[in-house]
Amino acid sequence: MSIPKHDLDAALTALALVEASLDRDLERAKMLIDSGQDGSAILNYLVLFVDRLARSANPKNPKLITEALRAAFLAAELDGDGEN
Repeated sequence: MSIPKHDLDAALTALALVEASLDRDLERAKMLIDSGQDGSAILNYLVLFVDRLARSANPKNPKLITEALRAAFLAAELDGDGEN
């Protein structure tokens, strides 16, 4: 994946946000979000990373991951557990 030099900060921040989420470190995630960087550029890289991960996990049907997440979200809502 080639990232333009002017987008490197946004791409690295997006990765740091993913890592903060994996670590369940909400303070670090909040700090990264409030860093003053272009939020739309960070969001673009988050979407790109999810796309790459989904296509790596299941090249023939990358939407399987989003379908599973959607089903889990809806099941949690039906169970009244919309907090997860």
